[in-house]
Amino acid sequence: MKNKFNLRFTKYFIYCLAPFLFFNCGQTKNNSSEIRTVTTLSVDSIKPFALLNDSIKNLISLFKTSAALPFDVDTAFIYKANSGDSLGTSEIILLSKNVFKHELSHGLSYDLEKFYHIDSLKAEKKYLEWTNHMEIGMTKFSNAYALKKIQLNENTLLLIWALCNSSYEACPYSVESDIYFTSVFKNNITQSFLLGQTGSYGDPPVAMQCTINGILNADGKFLLKLLRMNEDMDEPFQEITKEEYEFTITDGEIKLLNQKKHKPTKIKRPKEKE
Repeated sequence: MKNKFNLRFTKYFIYCLAPFLFFNCGQTKNNSSEIRTVTTLSVDSIKPFALLNDSIKNLISLFKTSAALPFDVDTAFIYKANSGDSLGTSEIILLSKNVFKHELSHGLSYDLEKFYHIDSLKAEKKYLEWTNHMEIGMTKFSNAYALKKIQLNENTLLLIWALCNSSYEACPYSVESDIYFTSVFKNNITQSFLLGQTGSYGDPPVAMQCTINGILNADGKFLLKLLRMNEDMDEPFQEITKEEYEFTITDGEIKLLNQKKHKPTKIKRPKEKE
């Protein structure tokens, strides 16, 4: 079983390892004088989507709360992800059918596989029995939530959703919450991508954490800032890596504009309090 965990652990080691939440994941807050516009939406009142097929129309109806632009995804928002309405396999299949290909989204297919398996066990009322026979390192909890809807422009509606998972309560361990958005452009679901993440992973003496903060602007551009920390408790240093990405959403399609990867730095591990 440890080999299975190592696959997941390696995935995060490569793509999104960790800061022990030393990073303040918030973006710079807007002045109180800034005008923020919230458009109250209902499925039937959105003219560009009047001809939506039933499956997409029903999906949009699950996203009951509208959000303003600019839209910040910081740790405070991510930690409340499980307060949204639950989503099932049929909804997640629609939301994730076309994910923008980028290294930040490489881990989604693994997480979806675990989500679909656990969701099917719940539907068959076999989940509790299954948890009684779990091995350490296995994903025990996997849930998806509808969070917000954002009218980006007259043709583009964004659906904000979360995928949260955690392992059996033992080492090795993993706990992660990912925030995604899905673009609905002119009646069609076009693309989805990551907008934020918090994750903690470990197999002592190795531990790692990752935080990705996102901000989505009214012009369709969104910025992602990643901070990750790798740590080996047998070593005196922690390795810190910072990365920055800029994307844009145009006609429902996502494009990478810029990315900057800073050279990893090592800092001395803080002394433990006696």
